[in-house]
Amino acid sequence: MALTTGSVSNSASSTSAASKATKSAATSLITKLGTGSGVDMGSLAQNLVDAEKAPRVDSINRNISKSESRISGYSAMLASLNMVKTAFESLQSPSKVDLVTATSSLQSAVTVTSTTGASPGVHEIEVKSRAQPQRSLSPRFASETVSLNSGNRFILRLNMDGKSQGIEIPDGKTTPKGIVQAIKDANIGLNAQLVNTGDGSASPYQIVVTGPTGAKNSFSFTTDDGTGVSERQTISFRGAMNTGSLAIAGVTVNVTQGDTKEAVAAKVKAALDADALKAGGSGRIFTNNNDGTLTITYAATEGNVPTEVYTDASNSITGVATTRSFVAGAELTTGATKKQKWTFGNATEAGTVTINPGGSLAFSPVTIPIAAAANSTDITQNIKDALNAAAPGRFSIGSDGSLQADYTEADGDASLVFSITPDDPTKISADVIADPVETVSQAYVARTSATTLNFSNRLQSAGDAELVIDGVTIFRSENVVSDAVSGLKIDLLNVTQANAPAVITLSRDTAALKEKVAALVKSYNDAMSDFAILSGPKNKDDPEDVYSGSLANDSTIRLVKTQLRGLFLEDSRSPGKSYRALRDLGVSVDKTGVLQFDQSKFSEATSKNFEDVVTFLTNNTETKSSFTSAAQGLAGDAVKRITEISRPTGYIQSQAFSAQKDVDRYKLDLEKLDERMKKLLERYTKTFSILDGFVGQANSTMARLKSSFDAMNGSKN
Repeated sequence: MALTTGSVSNSASSTSAASKATKSAATSLITKLGTGSGVDMGSLAQNLVDAEKAPRVDSINRNISKSESRISGYSAMLASLNMVKTAFESLQSPSKVDLVTATSSLQSAVTVTSTTGASPGVHEIEVKSRAQPQRSLSPRFASETVSLNSGNRFILRLNMDGKSQGIEIPDGKTTPKGIVQAIKDANIGLNAQLVNTGDGSASPYQIVVTGPTGAKNSFSFTTDDGTGVSERQTISFRGAMNTGSLAIAGVTVNVTQGDTKEAVAAKVKAALDADALKAGGSGRIFTNNNDGTLTITYAATEGNVPTEVYTDASNSITGVATTRSFVAGAELTTGATKKQKWTFGNATEAGTVTINPGGSLAFSPVTIPIAAAANSTDITQNIKDALNAAAPGRFSIGSDGSLQADYTEADGDASLVFSITPDDPTKISADVIADPVETVSQAYVARTSATTLNFSNRLQSAGDAELVIDGVTIFRSENVVSDAVSGLKIDLLNVTQANAPAVITLSRDTAALKEKVAALVKSYNDAMSDFAILSGPKNKDDPEDVYSGSLANDSTIRLVKTQLRGLFLEDSRSPGKSYRALRDLGVSVDKTGVLQFDQSKFSEATSKNFEDVVTFLTNNTETKSSFTSAAQGLAGDAVKRITEISRPTGYIQSQAFSAQKDVDRYKLDLEKLDERMKKLLERYTKTFSILDGFVGQANSTMARLKSSFDAMNGSKN
């Protein structure tokens, strides 16, 4: 009780000093009154008030400081307990105690990682093949922006894993570049790239599409004009039996008991219309059939869709009828594989136009003389006639006056290249006619198909990973296998050589557990050291130290120390056959109360009966709860107990809240004291003013009498 005694003593000293100050002020007043001198009544009144107020303020501030110090001490105690709790948490579950490390003898082919549930052992893994994706190649294109399907919208329909899904290629984006972006934006597991082969051909661009790994993810493409009939699903309702909610396609609809089936259908339609994005997208149409049924019409790009998932707390849905009416649109036809158009200007000089066929066109170069001042119409006609003579039926003049070349599927990468030579060697080609303006368009077609753009040129087929684990052959669609051996994640990097499997070793990691136990012991010793500082004497050498002595003579910290010691020294409520407490792992208390950790004893215990160690620490249960009375292992029970002590309703925080209330009350006392002292100052000032008046009157009377006496004495003389 030293702190309390000190407080009383200090308070008494302050009171004694205040009493002396009051007497001194009174003596000064009497002296001044007796002498009849002027008095500073304001200062005198303030000095008397300060003398009375100061000891009381000092006493209250000491109480505030003491309570705030207690709050700091409780906070420090909670922080120390939290460190101990964290250390116990690392030991409360089997997955955190029964640690297993996995190593592979063939890191270049197989890498492994242990996970929850791993057991020590040795396995052999032979990798016969890795899972691979299908990789398919499109036909060739003249450029990345060449127009396909005459620039009109179409659907690139994917067929994969037994399902059909459309990818819309919108108007204005029907180019190889647009197709690549559309495939990426569809987010359907495919990756697309546009590559320039750089092979020198007239059509060097191709699209490479790569799917997910696994044989089930083999895919193919067809194309249609997007006019097919979408799939429809019809949902039938009955009157709401209860007030509640139902959810369709992720959209919640509230209904009231007694709603008719027609009313329920109307509410569902309104909700789906208002939340079309969640319901699958703006391309869907929701139709109230006015007979208690609702029809969902899906967008053409969705293909075959699963039946909508619904929940029905209102008991209003009688069933979902799926109408499988999905039909793809009309398949796109080829037309011409490619069309070239040239627009010629008027000639200014005489010269020669030479046309060289490219690609698969099989005719000799064509030479056409150009007369000086020949007009564009004549030039175009002459060139067309010369070309048709070499390759009949291929060339025509369009309505816009341009020369047009229509190629067939068999022409492949056919193209024409123009060169112009002036008759006058001092002139250049542009002096004859300007280079013709060329426009190239390509129909939506693959050279490998007579009807559609497809990706039938398969560079690599989709395939499963095949591996043999301990003589058992298994197949997986991915190269990361986590469900073949319990507690083991296997990454397949390369195929292993015949009869040379990777040897996988799973061994118990007692070193990691040893570190956790050592950390637990350290957390206890650190906490007890902190508690000793909190409950010990005040550190007078450091005025900034708010923790030392803050909880001296506090019963709460004594209780916490006792309970914490029990968590480390008592037996587990889920003992093993041979081990039941931390002492069995080499944890003991020396004569000074400090925990010691005998690592050799730990190693002996874990090597003899590791299962017992797991049992008494965790009770062999992975999931823990703060709301059960069942045994959860020594570590799990300790975490639960520290949580209870530390929670807002626990006795530590309750004491901290109580101390905070004291601080608030003391601060209110200061405010009340200040108000009383203000009133006291007013009373003193008023009283002293009256006294000052009396003194003034007395002085006036004294002066008058003195004057009279002086006059009387003068007359006698």
